Amino acid sequence: MRILYVEDNEDNIYMLERRLKRAGFDVLIARDGAEGVAMAGAEQPDLILMDMGLPVLDGWAATSQIKAAPATQHIPVIALTANAMSGDRESHGRGLRRLRYQAGGAAAPAREDPGAGARGPAA
Repeated sequence: MRILYVEDNEDNIYMLERRLKRAGFDVLIARDGAEGVAMAGAEQPDLILMDMGLPVLDGWAATSQIKAAPATQHIPVIALTANAMSGDRESHGRGLRRLRYQAGGAAAPAREDPGAGARGPAA
């Protein structure tokens, strides 16, 4: 399985790329959103891990472009972010629901979990 990891933080790239490769995945790296969009089209990965806070083109805009293009709209995108405050989660939840609608899918209502910030997102 080929994974495109779109991330600008070298420490995050080092950590996750090594773990994914050790688990047997082929990992491609893009360091900004524009490069991620271009690589998604050219490389056709099986999965995209997308940081939301990227230079050049942020993760929201990059994911919107990927989901709008017929050649890449089928590729699953997992959004990654270091923002864990409840206000961040609310704003990101609205953005993710908007992206699902743009991709033609039905958006499920966000589940409220007030303690998610300390443990990570709700499962």
